[in-house]
Amino acid sequence: MGRRTMRGAVLLAVVLATVVGWGPSPVLAGDTEYHYRPFEITLFPPIQIFQAPNKVVVGPSINVLYGRATAVYGIEVGGVLNIERERFAGVQAAPINLVGGPFYGIQGGVVNVVGRLYGIQAAPLWNSVREGGIGLQGSAFINLAGDDFGGLQLGTANLASGDLSGLQLSWTFNGAGGDVGGVQLALGNAVGGDLSGLQVGPILNWVVRDVSGVQLGMVNIAGKVPTALGSLSKARSNPNPSDRSEVRGLQIALITNITASVQGIQVGPGNVTETVTGLQLGLVNQAGRVNGLQIGAMNFCTVLNGVQIGGINVATDNFIPFMLGLNVGW
Repeated sequence: MGRRTMRGAVLLAVVLATVVGWGPSPVLAGDTEYHYRPFEITLFPPIQIFQAPNKVVVGPSINVLYGRATAVYGIEVGGVLNIERERFAGVQAAPINLVGGPFYGIQGGVVNVVGRLYGIQAAPLWNSVREGGIGLQGSAFINLAGDDFGGLQLGTANLASGDLSGLQLSWTFNGAGGDVGGVQLALGNAVGGDLSGLQVGPILNWVVRDVSGVQLGMVNIAGKVPTALGSLSKARSNPNPSDRSEVRGLQIALITNITASVQGIQVGPGNVTETVTGLQLGLVNQAGRVNGLQIGAMNFCTVLNGVQIGGINVATDNFIPFMLGLNVGW
């Protein structure tokens, strides 16, 4: 019995020495020495089981109040605050979760902040990704992506400073600083680049450059808009004639359509454009140059290469500039 007790004591001492860092040398990664530990329990630093620098926890990490580590691979639960300086992989839950580098897995808290996201963030208040990523951000208040983001943003307000590939769904505002390939649904939507997809906004849809898809809303503002549906559809004019905004396709509005150039159809009570190649159909149609057809109660243009059908037809450069009923120019 004495020998067995002694052997057991020696074995226990070796295990404890290895766990707490008194045994074999730490693992080297580049110029950094990482000290791996199988678990961690922390009241708040430095009141914790392990005191090793550059600590990496591979397993469960429990922080009664506040805990920090270089990285965690596993499950981490905190009473107030979890902090990982470099990365996290697994499931993390606390009122406040902060990860300086990439995050892989599921993060749940009141405030979640990571360097880059590959997974899910869920919070009643705030989700933030400093360098973008791929996954889902769900918040009752705001979701932020500091760079390109692919996936879903669901919240009261959703913002991506770079390109967005996926869906933004909000009951107030969605914004993307770069291009959007996907869908934006909110009271107001804004895109700083091109839109390839769908914007639905009862109040405002705004695309700084070109649109390949559909805008549906009260006010639609865009560059090249193949399809715009709403009470006001406006394609922004550009002072550079070779790079000015253009509608290719269809504009339908409840009040007015305004664009620099149309190749297609404008339908609305009021239609205004510099050049139309196609059809203007409305109560009042106005264009600088018409290559096609104007149908309305009143039609106005400067150069007519086509037909005006309406109560009053004006083409100021025509041989006969004013006609009732029908006017033809070439």
